[in-house]
Amino acid sequence: TFVGELFHSVIPIECLHKENEVCYVYLLSEREGILGKEFYIERKNVIVSDQNERFAAIESGLSPKDEIISYCNKRIEDGQVVRKSDL
Repeated sequence: TFVGELFHSVIPIECLHKENEVCYVYLLSEREGILGKEFYIERKNVIVSDQNERFAAIESGLSPKDEIISYCNKRIEDGQVVRKSDL
């Protein structure tokens, strides 16, 4: 549990991914495309300071303005163009 500890970034464990001992999250980012602004997926490595079965405390790698992807109805990958939903 995280009792008595203060963490700046705590995310649902479902948003945390791991590959070869490297932890990362997927962010919703925005860029200028051919038809104007478009949303795309950006993979961002993070350092986890603690976690339990429900949450992960992120030590570094995220900023307050980062929008973590918590749900997608299809498989996602870094750089993929997506539509934003308010679910």
